[in-house]
Amino acid sequence: MNIYSHFSAGTLKTKPFPFKRELFMESWIIENKDILNFNPRIDGDVEILDWEVPISNGRNKKDGTQGDGRIDIVARYGDDIIAVIELKLENADTKAEEQLSGYLNQKEEIIKELSKNESFGNEFKDKLPSDFSWVGILCAEKISHDIIDKIENYNKIGEDEFRAISVKRFKNEENGQIFVLTDCYYEEAKSNKNKQKVIFDNDDSMRYAKRNAVLEAVKRYVDKTTPEYGKLVEAFPNQLNKTYGVIKPVKEIPSDRNIRYFPDEILLKNNISIRVCNQWGIGNIEAFIENANKLGIKMKLL
Repeated sequence: MNIYSHFSAGTLKTKPFPFKRELFMESWIIENKDILNFNPRIDGDVEILDWEVPISNGRNKKDGTQGDGRIDIVARYGDDIIAVIELKLENADTKAEEQLSGYLNQKEEIIKELSKNESFGNEFKDKLPSDFSWVGILCAEKISHDIIDKIENYNKIGEDEFRAISVKRFKNEENGQIFVLTDCYYEEAKSNKNKQKVIFDNDDSMRYAKRNAVLEAVKRYVDKTTPEYGKLVEAFPNQLNKTYGVIKPVKEIPSDRNIRYFPDEILLKNNISIRVCNQWGIGNIEAFIENANKLGIKMKLL
């Protein structure tokens, strides 16, 4: 992995415009979360879950004992991957990696803190760290060569995937316009449950992401049986997705949960339009597949 960067703005006169405080960088990343999308094909949508998350015993103190810490940003890729992000103003080095590693060792506490969130906390209740894959991300103006080498040759912090991103800002001296240059450093993990795809009817030529496979399965069942709403709920019971259910009448979806369902509207026999939940991952997809197979919808997780 070799990263070469060149910034050119034609005849514009620019000068470096670094963040003055980590909080400024944190706010900018929260507002521009897509810079965290290293690989849309694998990662899925990026969602900022929380920031300034307090963690007990997540940081080594100078005397060698453990002390309390605070995670800068916690994000989510799709449904399966949780990212712990550590920010540094100037240089992210092995010392920053040690700090990030300390936070990643406190997964149960991170899940506990996320479960307190009013917007999505229910999604993390009764969840275990093993229900997710974890990624540690260092973010700074400069990523040290030691960190880049480790990502290229090992790509792990303990058992978790390791990535880094550099963020450099430049300012137009004439009109104050801000330009941002980012470099992403990562290597795809060789083994990751979140890369697993779903196929139908043993047809390996078309592979679906887990969430898209659920939508496809419901559509196939509706086309095959033309059920009324009650019969469809019996076929795909709510316990398959305890937080949101598998399907929901369009009129009953609260505005604050709108993004948890596919935008596709499926019209049923009794003129009820429903939408399918898009919150599926390694924690619940296997039960859904087992249920679909009993209904005659042949699915397989690769």
